[in-house]
Amino acid sequence: MDDIFGYINDPAQRYSIQKTLAIIDKQVELIRPYKVRLAAYEGGQHLVHYKTRSKQQHPNPILFAANRDPRMETAYIDLLKGLKQRGLVLFMAFSSPRPNAFWGAWGIKEYLNQPDSETPKYRAIMKF
Repeated sequence: MDDIFGYINDPAQRYSIQKTLAIIDKQVELIRPYKVRLAAYEGGQHLVHYKTRSKQQHPNPILFAANRDPRMETAYIDLLKGLKQRGLVLFMAFSSPRPNAFWGAWGIKEYLNQPDSETPKYRAIMKF
């Protein structure tokens, strides 16, 4: 799992938080002349392996564990702060609750009454 968090925090990596924010910078420049406010729809992590067909198939268990790892809270906060610095007025997280599946771990919670202590993505959004 260290590799996953190393990757998303490494500015040199294509899908890092920093590269994502650089893409947002371009969007901000695009909308500036139109005085349109910045919003994020279906925001959040996209740790997914599109060739898997079961929850148990590698690397899904590792990706699911990364979504439960406390470092995910920090990653979400870093992303949200970066978006806010760029003028974000609305962040629509995708989604809650949603159980993990082979096509991704999208929910900020895996089930409705999941304890906050097990939900780093939810904690980050609530702090934000």
